[in-house]
Amino acid sequence: MLLRLSPLGEEDQAAAQDSLEKTLQTLPDFAELVSDIMDKLRKRFDQLDEGLSRLPGGWPASWVFTSNDRDKFIYTIRRLSSNWAAAFGTLLTPLVDGIRIRGPFAPRFSNREHRLVLLDGEGLGHAKDSAAALTSRIASRFDQVDVILLVDTATMPMLETPTSVISIVAASGHYDKLAIAFTSFDLLKGQDNLPTFADKQDHVMGTVNQALDSLRKIVGDVVIRSISRNIDERCFMLSYIDRSITDKNSRPAAELLRLLNHCEKVGRADATSSTEPVKVYPADGASVSPRPVYKLDPLRFAIESAAEKFHRRWDAVLDLGGARDVEPAHWNEVKALNRRVVEHRDNYEFKDLKPVADLVKYLATSITRYLSETLQWESRQLSEKEIEVTLGRIQREVFKGLEPLAKERLMNAAYDLWEKALDLSGLGSITKRAKYIRKIYQENVPIPEPELTFDYRANALARELESLVRKAIEAVGGVLTR
Repeated sequence: MLLRLSPLGEEDQAAAQDSLEKTLQTLPDFAELVSDIMDKLRKRFDQLDEGLSRLPGGWPASWVFTSNDRDKFIYTIRRLSSNWAAAFGTLLTPLVDGIRIRGPFAPRFSNREHRLVLLDGEGLGHAKDSAAALTSRIASRFDQVDVILLVDTATMPMLETPTSVISIVAASGHYDKLAIAFTSFDLLKGQDNLPTFADKQDHVMGTVNQALDSLRKIVGDVVIRSISRNIDERCFMLSYIDRSITDKNSRPAAELLRLLNHCEKVGRADATSSTEPVKVYPADGASVSPRPVYKLDPLRFAIESAAEKFHRRWDAVLDLGGARDVEPAHWNEVKALNRRVVEHRDNYEFKDLKPVADLVKYLATSITRYLSETLQWESRQLSEKEIEVTLGRIQREVFKGLEPLAKERLMNAAYDLWEKALDLSGLGSITKRAKYIRKIYQENVPIPEPELTFDYRANALARELESLVRKAIEAVGGVLTR
């Protein structure tokens, strides 16, 4: 007799896992096992010297370490940041939420101290979905920083992931803060068609301009024109950064210094810049504020387009149809996202599943294109700079309001449904959970009808966004009319 065992399908795997989890939690030794594991994790922190503070239950809260010995300092903090295989069993990296370092870290090739605060964001190169949105944790800080530095490789054309980052920076209205650092520039050596530094630089800048051109239809020509105008001054070709760089390495040192000086220059300019509205001066010499004028109907179509893109992406993520170029998420990842929403953890995100950030991205880019392409003025013809400054201020005001709106609609207003979706278990729970989540999105981000007369929920969403955009336009003296 031959017994053939077939692999379990996804629904059967989910049912088996749910059953196993419920059974384990009823076992008398389960709680003790969990406690033992937690104790071992706590003991990992016993390796640290004094400076460790703990919560009432004994779990580490923070650790402070100070040293004047640079080598000792770097060696010590590696335990909290390294993934070196030989140190497995002693590393604390997976348990660390963040590291703050302060000190006089001056480069050897500079003759002065550079006073900078650097915030290192989340890497995007390993996301399986190249169109995944930038995490809200990073995008929400655009308004707080002087420079947004995108780090990419010089060895290949600018791909979808860094281009997607540029699109959200452009849509946020902070495109004047964008700078790009290209690493591995030294690996372009030895190519017959790129014999000089200038040739290599032109080659890399060609990929930047191609990426910007691809975004014109997404965020509008005015925004891309503003980014393109001096983008070469905000791109930095970094080479040999895996080695010790001294003043003898003239080219690598010069580019790093140029990057440092750019960051300081922008920071000083922001500290002294005026927040007064842009003024234009007619022939008679009287100053007037430019008055941007927008029509309401195109805004409604922009909202409709953003909602459609959001649903196409998430239908595909949930394996319920949708966009063909988006890979469905594993059912366990969807469940993990569901759990984080219910527990209010990790900004309601899991890996590249970021519903709030996705909605913000689609709304921001669609509204930015609307603001860029339908702009009219009640004054004389303005310069490009005056137009860009006013448009940027409107964009920034809109962008600040999008994340709270998205969180309220997708998470807070639908919390009960998220709880019900998480409680699903057994055979068929994968599809049921996916449909529950799709229902949450459809009810709270409905696609508005052009006339906005058929669905009160669509009307409510459109009115919220119209109010947000109207306030931003009126803040610079503009008007939104029918």
